[in-house]
Amino acid sequence: NTTFDTSTVADGVYNFTVNGTDFAGTQQIINGSTITIDNTKPNATIITPTNGTTLNGTFDISALVNDSPSGVSNVTFTLTSPGFASSILNASLVTDTITQGTWNATFNGSSLANGVYNITTNATDFAGNQRVVNTTNIVINNTGRLYITLISPTLASFNRTQNKTLSVNASITCLGGYCQQVNSTIYYN
Repeated sequence: NTTFDTSTVADGVYNFTVNGTDFAGTQQIINGSTITIDNTKPNATIITPTNGTTLNGTFDISALVNDSPSGVSNVTFTLTSPGFASSILNASLVTDTITQGTWNATFNGSSLANGVYNITTNATDFAGNQRVVNTTNIVINNTGRLYITLISPTLASFNRTQNKTLSVNASITCLGGYCQQVNSTIYYN
């Protein structure tokens, strides 16, 4: 029985053999198997959401994660904020391979309190090496409002007997997220 310190060699694929010699000088060599040595932590970079993004409702978290030679076995995202119990999301590989790919999780943040939240990525490879990347802060604003201001036409500026075409110009401001749909309706009196 023997041990071997894998940190003394570079990461890679190795073949090992067992060489035994008895007291009579008889030697036997047995080819072992191929082993992969991986002492390097995976690399992880959050793709979305970008740092400082304001979100509400349901959103995706994505990260590019790579590890060679053993590959990525698991990626989780943790959402934290002061006064908030952390949420851990298991990610799924959505593109490419286990050695380099995009991992994604969907989070429903509609019940979160408004505020700044931190997203941490935890990537683990098949050798058990783990990297925690703490890089993205997002703003949750679930109380967003939509404000519409009519710019033209004003009541004084439109004469329906002279003008055959009606152009409507409005200013739309969406606070705390995005405008999902904007419609206009014209009623004739």
